[in-house]
Amino acid sequence: MRLPLGNKSWLSCAALILVAGCDTGTPLFWALPAQKIEIQGVQFEVRPLRQWAEAVRITDVWFPKTEMVLPLALTAIRSATDCADITPLTADPSVITARLNCPLAQDPLP
Repeated sequence: MRLPLGNKSWLSCAALILVAGCDTGTPLFWALPAQKIEIQGVQFEVRPLRQWAEAVRITDVWFPKTEMVLPLALTAIRSATDCADITPLTADPSVITARLNCPLAQDPLP
């Protein structure tokens, strides 16, 4: 039985799907340097930007659930930013974005 796509096309599609699921985070945070933080054996790359921060899970976890990853990611963000008061904004098992509610995280006054 032949696949509807040629072998090379099929491999290209599979590679594209795998790359789309990698640990790059969201475009707003791509260019920022990451700080690697490990919480209970799960590694995150945390990138703060003004009053926001993003944690990207880089440890492979078999079928992770947001309910399991979210508390670990928030702890990683707290550790990387020294801000204890954070509010999760978006969350999935791989990428968590949070608002930092600390005075140091706010834009400085002119």
